[in-house]
Amino acid sequence: MNKITKTLLIGSFAVMVLCLLIFCLGATGNSSANFHASLEMNGEHFIPLNKNAQSAEVSSSSKPYMFYKFTARQKDFIAEYKRQNGGAALQVLIEAASAKKKSDDGRFEFGFLYEDDFLSETELCPELKARNSVKGKFESLVENKIRLLFCIGKDAALPSGFYLYGSDAFSLGEVKLAEAKIGWSKFSEVQENIPLFAFGPDGGFVDSSFLAVDFSSAGKVFANANSLGTLLPKVELQFAPIEDVGTPDDPVTFHFRAGNEVLKVIRAKKLPLMVIQTSSLQEPFSSYEFIRGADMLLSVFMSANDDSLLPSNGIVLRGLPTDLGLVADWPQSNWRRADYELYEWAEFPGIIFFDFANSKIQDQFFTRLAYFVEKEGYKGTFVDDDFILNKHGYNAHDYGAASLAKFFTQAERQKVKLNDCERLLKNVLLANSIIVQRDDGSFAEGSGAVVSMSRSSTPELRKKFLAHECWHGIYFTNAPFRNLVAGLHKKFNPKAREFLELYWANNPNLHYDRSDDFLMKNEFMAYMLQQNPVEARKYFMAWAKDSFMPRIAPKLCDYVVGNDAEDFVSMSSLLDSWTFENWGLGAGRVSLILR
Repeated sequence: MNKITKTLLIGSFAVMVLCLLIFCLGATGNSSANFHASLEMNGEHFIPLNKNAQSAEVSSSSKPYMFYKFTARQKDFIAEYKRQNGGAALQVLIEAASAKKKSDDGRFEFGFLYEDDFLSETELCPELKARNSVKGKFESLVENKIRLLFCIGKDAALPSGFYLYGSDAFSLGEVKLAEAKIGWSKFSEVQENIPLFAFGPDGGFVDSSFLAVDFSSAGKVFANANSLGTLLPKVELQFAPIEDVGTPDDPVTFHFRAGNEVLKVIRAKKLPLMVIQTSSLQEPFSSYEFIRGADMLLSVFMSANDDSLLPSNGIVLRGLPTDLGLVADWPQSNWRRADYELYEWAEFPGIIFFDFANSKIQDQFFTRLAYFVEKEGYKGTFVDDDFILNKHGYNAHDYGAASLAKFFTQAERQKVKLNDCERLLKNVLLANSIIVQRDDGSFAEGSGAVVSMSRSSTPELRKKFLAHECWHGIYFTNAPFRNLVAGLHKKFNPKAREFLELYWANNPNLHYDRSDDFLMKNEFMAYMLQQNPVEARKYFMAWAKDSFMPRIAPKLCDYVVGNDAEDFVSMSSLLDSWTFENWGLGAGRVSLILR
């Protein structure tokens, strides 16, 4: 394609184009007396370059184009909008003339005009260079209407105008500047039954099957990597409401392929929107295919992440919103910092999740806090730096806002010299309002919780830690869930409860304080939910047979073995059903997205 005969037309219309351009050159001008009143930007009408543009209608296949130029102020406005929003796009609404007979292969096209397309202020060149554009068939229009969004490349020249083509009669309903995004929606953002298709700078063809989306040109719109100054974009999947979500063993699922990965989304009644950070994927900018349950999907868009997620002075303070199913094997090369990445649980905002490069870094952040909050014989005291270097807290951590506020308040009052990692942790907690600093320097409980694990653990352990710690996060932040757990804990078989608490108190890696009622209920819940009910039987039977427990509590172990750990399996199954019904989650699974 090297001329307008191949670029702006779909087919061979050389003679018609020549006649059209001659017509355009004789009909240009700034006059907008008959110009469609809604076609403006920044308080100024676009400059119409032909009669079709003045009326915003194409009524004849012999004159199938509308050409518009931006005013100087409009072009400045586009440049500033692009700078402030990290990208920009032009969105148009076109409507086919329903009263007129459409051709069997009626097509439309939308593209940009550039400075070198003009001989003078309002005179187009006789021949226009090849360019990318958005194309489609009129038969894809719902109720004869469609919205098209065309992104301006982040490093490309700003357009000087735009054009529309249609082999059938059509009209232009609106034009507006919009934030850059790529994807589609079966319904537009104004709740009309009009689809929206958004394209990157490479353009493309409207596919009204809604079975795929092409993000291969997204690197020309969004950042290509996570760094101190850039963020890879996010993808949002909007689903239709659902009542029947299946069962914990057989949930309703949606499957899609992103490059070389297949992901499964478990549907939940109250969570119609899923956020996927492209930094979690092996091939962020690729084609996505919807291979199961595509009819559930209402929209899919890739867009820029909020600038507040960028590191501040090299420190990552805000978590990337994500489903936690993507965290365990998130490509470490896409972390915003080499030593840790920080996430916010998308389904439970306020729960912040650290993933550390190794356990030594995690210990610097959390060991002193672990002993202060939970360790029997140390609670309420501060171990020194040498202790942190030589002792291990936990392989994974969880803390509620109240404990965190108490730790940093006491450290302030006792003039404890916190290390760099602990001070960084304090800044993260303040930035996310998990703790709030008072005027006197002390800290009050905010809302939320923090959990963590490290890459030093095996993949299997990371999966278990992820579930265990994140259930704690929900327990800290959700009062109805705490009330449910309190009732179940009270009804739980006293022998089984005694068995649990003796194990926690005597395990050299735990040493939980049995007098802490909140801790006992919290751990009771997490151990019931950290693996599925089938695995729970084997897990607790191993405690009763192969741990230190037969030595210190032989009768309790005999009870657990004789009962085949049924108390634990039944409780795990009960909580599994409740969490699935309410959140789509389940025992051993705190995610709705699985690779």
